[in-house]
Amino acid sequence: MSSLMRARTWEVERYKSRLPAGRQGWIAYSLGNFVFDQGFSKETMAGLMLKATVRNKEIFSVETVKTKISRDFEPYIEP
Repeated sequence: MSSLMRARTWEVERYKSRLPAGRQGWIAYSLGNFVFDQGFSKETMAGLMLKATVRNKEIFSVETVKTKISRDFEPYIEP
C-alpha cells in the first residue's frame, strides 16, 4: 500500500512520528460515518473501514476494507 491512498473522500496516510524511538503511525481521515442511512445515492451507501495488524504492541500493517449498506440499511463487507 502506498504511503497516501485516496478513495473518494477517505484518506489513509502513513507518517513517521517525531518521537526519539522513530515509531511510525497511521492517520485515517473521514471515517466518521461508517454507517450512513441515506439511500439516495450509491456514494452514501458506501463506506470504508481499516483492518490493522498489531505485532509486539506496534501497528505492523493497515489495510482498507470497502463496505456497503444493503437496501435494508444493513452494513456488509463488499466482496
